[in-house]
Amino acid sequence: MDAVANLARGTKDVVKGKLGNMKDSAMQAISESTGGKIAAAIRNAASDSEQIEKDGNNGMDSEMSNFRDGSE
Repeated sequence: MDAVANLARGTKDVVKGKLGNMKDSAMQAISESTGGKIAAAIRNAASDSEQIEKDGNNGMDSEMSNFRDGSE
């Protein structure tokens, strides 16, 4: 019975590794396609927009205050 369990466990590990490799290959191919590049550009633009919102005018408030107050 232990031999069957070991065989099943080994088979599971091999299949799991193979599926992981197939997923990685597919993700690589998708990222290199035109659609993948467009998706990456959209994600980057969204990330940039979120960062600007977090920064609140991208730090311009403090820069304008320094200019107004004559300090740097």
